[in-house]
Amino acid sequence: MLSYTVLLTAFFALITQIRLRGRGRAPSRRILSGFEVARLFLDREGAGHVSIEPVSGFKLFRRAPLKQFFLERALYEGRTLLDHARAARESVAMTRAQHMIFSFDFSRRLWLWLKVLALLGWLASLLSHPGFLPAGEKFALGAFFVLFLAALFELPLEWETSQRAYGLLKESGYFEIDELVQMRRILKGLRFEKLALIFKAPFDLAGILIHGFQRPESVHHRTS
Repeated sequence: MLSYTVLLTAFFALITQIRLRGRGRAPSRRILSGFEVARLFLDREGAGHVSIEPVSGFKLFRRAPLKQFFLERALYEGRTLLDHARAARESVAMTRAQHMIFSFDFSRRLWLWLKVLALLGWLASLLSHPGFLPAGEKFALGAFFVLFLAALFELPLEWETSQRAYGLLKESGYFEIDELVQMRRILKGLRFEKLALIFKAPFDLAGILIHGFQRPESVHHRTS
């Protein structure tokens, strides 16, 4: 019964994200990039001394040098409402991590390993057979339950991060009312992103691997 509860919760979290992300593909009327949004919010959060570096693949999970913030290249260059909402969330999470026990980089790496655990859980479930890997299903359910508990534990922080990100987007004065409404809905969906990782993890890891083998293009943005 517990396993069905975990999977059902993760499934609904995934559906919520898919529905809300579909509404965020429209470009902002201001034509801002994710870099510009992140720069704006880092400055507002008192982190104007922190530079923003676009990275791809597994470089995103390396320990960032002092006074440097790694932002996924797709977000850095993105100009949709979804990119702006995610860039704002990343900026808020990074500045808040400065006052927490665990660093922002550590949190990213921890969730990378939890994604790997979820992937191993799916593989164990697929390969489970009485004559081969008989304990596969138990391992899979255990892996999913660990990921579920970790996501549940962080849900209040995810909730608060989305609220703060929306507040900053609203206070910036850069966005129209209808754009703020859409980004608020997107941010509500992103609160459940980690719960949805039970299903998203294999695709996320595949994307990290693909981007890791791509040659990065030159970026002309500069930090202030």
